[in-house]
Amino acid sequence: MKKMFFVVILILVILVGCDIENPASPDETSPRVLVTYPGNWDSIYEEEIVLSFEVIEDNVDSVFVYLNGEILSNSLQEPYQITVNLNNYEPGLQTLYCKAVDESGNIGISTLINFYWSAEPSDIQVNIVRPVLWEEFETIDVNLSLNVQSEQAVESVAIYIDGNLVYTFTEAPYETILQVNSLGSHNIYALATDVISGFATSEIVNFTIILPDYESPSGFIAYPADWTNVNGNFEVRVSAIDNVGIEKVELYIDGEYHDEVMTSPYNLTVNSVNWINGNHTIYAKIIDTSQNYSYTQLINILIEN
Repeated sequence: MKKMFFVVILILVILVGCDIENPASPDETSPRVLVTYPGNWDSIYEEEIVLSFEVIEDNVDSVFVYLNGEILSNSLQEPYQITVNLNNYEPGLQTLYCKAVDESGNIGISTLINFYWSAEPSDIQVNIVRPVLWEEFETIDVNLSLNVQSEQAVESVAIYIDGNLVYTFTEAPYETILQVNSLGSHNIYALATDVISGFATSEIVNFTIILPDYESPSGFIAYPADWTNVNGNFEVRVSAIDNVGIEKVELYIDGEYHDEVMTSPYNLTVNSVNWINGNHTIYAKIIDTSQNYSYTQLINILIEN
């Protein structure tokens, strides 16, 4: 009985000794910060606006707001909003972002928001004449033509492609050739500003760069190796790559077309009983989606059925 008592006491001591809370893991997660108003590239025609933000974090220590690079507040409290008046700023393009710091010192920063702010809409107008919507260019040269109308003198017209400033007109005519070096779809819009800080943005126009593909595909027969002995059904594996896309891979045995495959992996099965025993050759023709082609190396095989 005594022995059992001491065993129970020992077990309790062990359990109590193990019942120590593990130290909490350090918080290394940054707050998530969003600018909820205004939206990126919004045009606002009000003298006073309420900037709004969202901070996703349980333990927020401080929230900082920056307008045009200058701090507006370093102690913003929920709801995360701050009112600003246009009288304190130059009309036109504004930049805005928010930074939050949690109690562990982790920092989260919102994306940079660009917006246009003016007391009232300007009479200036800008429209993209070319490119037309979804126009395709088979060259990197994109023809740009704008129609700009304003009662005031036009100070500048900025051109943005995929959100990046690429060109600025300072006088008419508003026509030029822009170079876009990447294939695929892009978007373009214009921002016109007059001498009294009135501004207007054009519609967003999508266009596509489709360059002719003159580059041949490449590849090789990965299996079988040269002078491999085969029998029955065996697999020919072809490795093929292209800068745009592979349409198909054709297999030739002894110089004659045998079979083709149109999807990766480019593996083809050959039944060797259809050929006499002995030495035979195989190679593949790789054809891309622009009908450029190339040939793999020539492989010798020994059929032994």
